Amino acid sequence: MGTGWQREEYDAAGLDWDRRGELLTDLMGACRALWRDSPASFTSGTVTFTDLWCEPRPVQPGGIPLWVSGNLHPNNLDRLTRWGDGWIPLMGETIAGTAAGVRTLRAAFTAAGRDPHELRVQASLPILRDEFGRPDLARSLETVPELVAAGATVVNVYLSAFCADVKLARVFFHDLAAGYAAVTS
Repeated sequence: MGTGWQREEYDAAGLDWDRRGELLTDLMGACRALWRDSPASFTSGTVTFTDLWCEPRPVQPGGIPLWVSGNLHPNNLDRLTRWGDGWIPLMGETIAGTAAGVRTLRAAFTAAGRDPHELRVQASLPILRDEFGRPDLARSLETVPELVAAGATVVNVYLSAFCADVKLARVFFHDLAAGYAAVTS
């Protein structure tokens, strides 16, 4: 989840662009209430309902996991700590930056009475290049243990960075699986 970047999306929905962060936070709280209670009630600055039924509810206890992307500015840190299950650092975040963010989030989870080990983190596989400037999958995969040590629970690999032709996807996925097994065994 994120606030988005296109003002036109908010205009089309009749929503106030300047309140997008508040809208996101309130929506997350409303979803949690709907997925937890039947009937559900929720009150915030932008969303209010009483005795609303949302059935069937998600199968997972607590509802659908809520992943929040972006920097850990105070508002994002608050919404993650209150309502989030996982953090998606911005694309291009360094391993050190991810590790620092995970430390910040785990401390915030602990302070809020949440189990810091329940935090999920989706980090992007860095795209390392060979001597000719081409993306090098094997070298890139060598960073997986560092990403995991930094707190990543999911490693996102961009197919298009390593496989320009979809006809080669089968070979790419074979190489990806073999390379991942090699660096994690």
